[in-house]
Order: sequence, then structure tokens, then C-alpha cells
Amino acid sequence: MILFSLLGEQPTPALLMALHFKPTEHILLCTDLTEKIAKRLQKNFSERVCFRPYKLKSGGYELARCQAEIQELAANQQADSMTFDLTGGTKIMSLAMYAVAQKCSGKAAYLETTKFNSILHTYQLEAQGVGQPIAPQPLPDLMTIEYYLKAYLDGFEVGGFSPEKGGDLEKKVAGALVSGGFEVKAGIRPANVGEQLELDLIVRKNNQIGVVEVKWGGDGNETLKKGLDQLNQLSEQTYLGTYAHRFLVTAKPVKPEIQDLAQAKRVKIIQLPRYSPDRPLSRDDVQLIIQTFTDEMAGNGRRL
Repeated sequence: MILFSLLGEQPTPALLMALHFKPTEHILLCTDLTEKIAKRLQKNFSERVCFRPYKLKSGGYELARCQAEIQELAANQQADSMTFDLTGGTKIMSLAMYAVAQKCSGKAAYLETTKFNSILHTYQLEAQGVGQPIAPQPLPDLMTIEYYLKAYLDGFEVGGFSPEKGGDLEKKVAGALVSGGFEVKAGIRPANVGEQLELDLIVRKNNQIGVVEVKWGGDGNETLKKGLDQLNQLSEQTYLGTYAHRFLVTAKPVKPEIQDLAQAKRVKIIQLPRYSPDRPLSRDDVQLIIQTFTDEMAGNGRRL
């Protein structure tokens, strides 16, 4: 099977499609803006997927030229051997690919990612008419933290928990999440940034990702502000993407102005005022952590 994907600035839909369909060849239709992402996927997943980047000469905004390019790529292929992924790219690219898929009487696919589930919508197209929808299906658990990091970063290190005092709280928060069925990695540092950026925890459940800063002490609300800034920077498109869920876990009381700032930055704060390095987290605190992460990542999912 040959899979054609329109590649946007978020690489995970194309990666999830590849992991689900397991194509013999996966053609990534990209532009100047997304060519680097396509090449990263090709490099970092060469052992699992035969990604082949193709940069559209039309730039993704000239409908006729874009359609002609996709048509040329699809020429001489059996219709039943091709699936056209309409998820990413520009709207013009989607229109062009849909027209080609319809002309070929091929299969079109669209990945809807909300809550915990990634829902795959597929359609068997016909040369005349819209074609028949195939029952939507939730994708199984395909993503891992390693896959996610490889999709977004050119390189990274996993340094583990902090050796400072805050590392104890990091371990206990991570332990609570693991007991709730989350995958967790600690001390993530993107390549080529030195000591400037480091993420305390990254978590995953199903195909959803959360990025976490854990603050134990320091100079109170100034430390929390720095944590919010770190989350904001790490969640930029150039690092871990704008759709990762953001969390700040703290043992310090949080002033209303910090809570307002966190809300503006779409960061969920979890306060653990009963935390002590001398004893385990209470059962209530463990449940609070698990429930908050579950509610945020399942109940308020955002589209990729």
C-alpha cells in the first residue's frame, strides 16, 4: 500500500497514520515550511517506515499545479493500493488531493484527534459522487514518548530526575502517574540548547502527550513564573509542538495572579501543599495527580 500524506506543522498525524497503516511507501507532501519536518521523519523512522518527502513546487497554494503534481505521483498506481491522507497541509492542498483521490476512485482518510482517542475517518471515493464513508474507528495505542520526541526534535537527551531537592517531588509525581497507567520520562533536554531548556517530565497516555514542570521550593511565585515560561517555550512549534498538554506541579501555595497567568498560557496547575520529602505522597494527592492529568488530557483534548 502507498500512503500519501499532506504534511502540516504538526508531524504526529502523519506519524500516527504511518504506524497504523504500515504502508510499503509513505509519501509526505510538504512545502518550504514543512520540508524540514518531512526529512526529520524520514531520518528518525527509517527502520520502521519508508517515508519519502516530496516538496510541492506549487508551494501548497496553487490549486491546479498542486493537483497536477499529486496526480503525477499517483499515476500508474492501482487505485486499491493507494490511500490519501487529507489531515495536514493547507486547505488548497486538501482540495487538490481530494480531487485526485476521487478521480482515482481511491480511499481518502482523515485523522481526528480529540480527548484520549485518535479517530480515523475513511471514505471509499468514486469518480462520480462523494463516495461511501467507512465506519470511524479509534486508533489503538500507537504513540510512545520516544516516537513523539523523534517527530518533533532533531535530537534530545533523557537525563532522568534532578539530583537537587526538587528531584524527590519529580520522582513521586512520576510514580503517581505510572501507577495511573501513564508512560513517563524525566529530564528531557532538546539537542543544541545547552543548559537553557530542560523539561522535568513528559508523560503519555494513549496517543496524547503532556509536558510537566515540577517546582518544589525556591523563591516562591518567581519560581512558578519561570516554570510557566519554560513550559511556554518548550511548547513552541520549534520544540515539542503547540498541542501538548501543559502542567505545573508545585508544593508551594499559588497566588491568584499566577493562577491567572497559568490559565492564559493554558497551563494546568496542581498544588500539593501537604508534600514532604520525608514521606510518600498521600493517597489523596496521588489520586489528585492521576485524576487531573486524566481529565485534562481526555476531557479537553485539542486537535493535532
